[in-house]
Amino acid sequence: MSFPAHGALIDVTADKLVLHRTLLATSLGAPATQDIPLESIDTVRVSEPTPTGFGTLDLGNAGTIAFAPHQDPQAVARAISAAQRGEAPSSAATIPGLDFTAVDVETANDNWGSICQIGAVRFRDGQETASRSWLCTPPPGLEHFADINVSIHGITADDVQGAPAFADAAKELFDFLGGDVLVAHNAQFDSTALRSGLLSAGAEVPTVPLACSLALSRDASKAKVISVRNHKLPTVAAHLSAPDFSHHDATEDARAAGEIIARLAERFGHTGSIRDLFTAR
Repeated sequence: MSFPAHGALIDVTADKLVLHRTLLATSLGAPATQDIPLESIDTVRVSEPTPTGFGTLDLGNAGTIAFAPHQDPQAVARAISAAQRGEAPSSAATIPGLDFTAVDVETANDNWGSICQIGAVRFRDGQETASRSWLCTPPPGLEHFADINVSIHGITADDVQGAPAFADAAKELFDFLGGDVLVAHNAQFDSTALRSGLLSAGAEVPTVPLACSLALSRDASKAKVISVRNHKLPTVAAHLSAPDFSHHDATEDARAAGEIIARLAERFGHTGSIRDLFTAR
């Protein structure tokens, strides 16, 4: 489960809290991620935020977390209590340490930077914990919607009227990403599209670590871990018995890419970080 806090998102797992801080928080010196073992939390006290003031979640020796107005520290407290009672998802169904965020983009035309939809799905220990989706207006000069692109994803110019500008959606994406490795199925496309869109919008291009579920799928075929007719996203996802999904919806494609990573890691017998998985393969 994932919860917003001031300058961070909090994942509550079976054995720990993981704080994923925003780009602003990390630029001010805070670590991108912070693990708080459940066993280190000796008390849970909530001070609710007011409409104009901050609240806190006091975790005793494990520290204090701030919450902005309209955020819900009580929900985090309940999730911690449930996890401490053993009611969180069992780690037996997880891949310890396999943390990443899967991302997919859809474009308005044949210019890779013409992004009109972004989807992102966070995975912790190989399991989905949170997701986000953004419709957005493509960067200036790239707003044209080509018929062939519309026929693929179904998004039209009318659909993005009033939607945030791409640069604003991208900023929220990178806040959601925090310090995670960005996973995509054909990461060359999605990362190049994001970079091109940011440059067209005159926005800063952050440095982000990448991993590619397409590359891992091809490696799995060479290792005879899977046998597929091609390595397209729907083909590999179906072969690995991932949940059905609506192809070319950005969030659903991102989720499928993340499922491929997790299910291939399981077949490789891997535990640990996604960096270690890709280094080993």
